[in-house]
Amino acid sequence: MDSWEIRAILKKCGVKPSKRRGQNFLINPQIIRREVDYAEVTGRDVVLEVGAGLGGLTHALAERAKLVYAIESDERLALFLRDHFSTFKNVEVIHADFLKIDPPAFNKLVSNPPYSISAPLIFKIAPLRFEKAVLILQLEFARRLVASPGSREYGRLSVSAQTYLNALILEVISRRNFYPAPKVDSAIVLLTPKPAVVDEPLFSEVSRCLFASPNRKVKYGLHLLFDRLGIPKSLALQLAEKSPLSEKRPRHLTPEEVKELTLWVKGILHEGKKAG
Repeated sequence: MDSWEIRAILKKCGVKPSKRRGQNFLINPQIIRREVDYAEVTGRDVVLEVGAGLGGLTHALAERAKLVYAIESDERLALFLRDHFSTFKNVEVIHADFLKIDPPAFNKLVSNPPYSISAPLIFKIAPLRFEKAVLILQLEFARRLVASPGSREYGRLSVSAQTYLNALILEVISRRNFYPAPKVDSAIVLLTPKPAVVDEPLFSEVSRCLFASPNRKVKYGLHLLFDRLGIPKSLALQLAEKSPLSEKRPRHLTPEEVKELTLWVKGILHEGKKAG
């Protein structure tokens, strides 16, 4: 679809592209084909697409996949997609906010998600088990996924992504390939899962508290964590002071070090339960 076709369809659907929703539609079919190629989609794959939009990527996926779950939160676009793919036996359109549902079972994720949900999307999919994901994301956001400790882009997102996933920027995409054109360029990113993290909820809470103040020392973040867990303030402070890496700053922690701290916290909590 070129920009004129997209405008015509959007007008027919009564949709004006929303910046709040992050609605920027890919108009380059060659990029769509490359996405599907990068994901190595075959007839055995069940593919999840988040933010199906006007169905350009959906159509390309349906030509190869066993089944495509096309999730779209905009009701008007979901109605258009259901009508457009009504004769496709391997496309199921789901009108829903992906962040608020339990996704159907899938083995590959191929999507051009709305930029506005990029971070919560990554946090949601990171612990899931799948073969690979190919996503188009804002270039600046993609760089945060692959950032090194101590760099300007490094943060909680980097730690979570790199703990659960191998992330690779495959190519940079000019903003001119979208309608309406966003203010920034994008990137195609490949994600492949790593082995599961022990105690994923605790890891998430530890990383959240550490990176609440990434430039303060680790012991501050752990004190905050223990306080949230209901440990008396005086004891929380003592534990935080004794923690490994207590003098280091979170923005310099590697993902492995955050995992190490999570295991240490888990041990402290286990000892507390035994003592209680």
